[in-house]
Amino acid sequence: MSAHATTPETVLRRNKKKIVVIMGPTGCGKTKLSIDLASRFFPSSEIINSDKIQVYRGLDITTNKLPLPERKNVRHHLLGEFDSSDSHPEFTPSDFRSSASKLISQITSRRRLPFVVGGSNSFIYALLAKKFNPEFDVFNESNSDSKSVFCKELRYDCCFIWVDVSFPVLNQYLVRRVDDMLDSGMFEELAEYFENPGEGGEGQHVAAGEEASGEDRTAEGGCGVGPEKGGHDGRDYGGDGGVRAESGGGYLGKTGG
Repeated sequence: MSAHATTPETVLRRNKKKIVVIMGPTGCGKTKLSIDLASRFFPSSEIINSDKIQVYRGLDITTNKLPLPERKNVRHHLLGEFDSSDSHPEFTPSDFRSSASKLISQITSRRRLPFVVGGSNSFIYALLAKKFNPEFDVFNESNSDSKSVFCKELRYDCCFIWVDVSFPVLNQYLVRRVDDMLDSGMFEELAEYFENPGEGGEGQHVAAGEEASGEDRTAEGGCGVGPEKGGHDGRDYGGDGGVRAESGGGYLGKTGG
């Protein structure tokens, strides 16, 4: 067989939409990396936020949404766009799968490159898995069937970029980031929110609660999706960290919550 022979696998991969997925622990620099890549090297790209607390409107400082001037004219989607209501109180992984899939189709139809950026395991898995069951949480270790239900087939041709940071370096940065957020008015923002808790809607309750608890983020458990190889768990491996890029050859790997 020649080196350029066409196989069913290569044909299937060519037919898949190409996307870039940037992952890593909370505070490791995913957002800055995505802006640098999009503004310097991929000017025809758009960013889809996959952080589940940043999809909600409001609490911009507390949820650390990137201010408009710092987006460098890179178009962002699903960043502070969802308003919760009594009929639709929460933006679920199923909502993200549907919304992000439509956005990817729209972006690629404009001959632009979608960047999916954020650290929420449930959102990234819901979007990328070929088969997704919204009734089953594959990241809940108490589910004995999680491994058998976890779908490893990808819906897209993905380039996974994982940002590694050693915990001592990451912790120092997070302390500085919280100080910067407080200097920017986070305390006043939260005080106003808790004085009028009914005005924010359920979405802001979710955002405020999960920013405090770190639920579903990647500081310790790893991204949960990506090429099925060991080591992608955000832990300290002795260095100050770095960036790894790998092509997703059609499969997801489960590395933890």
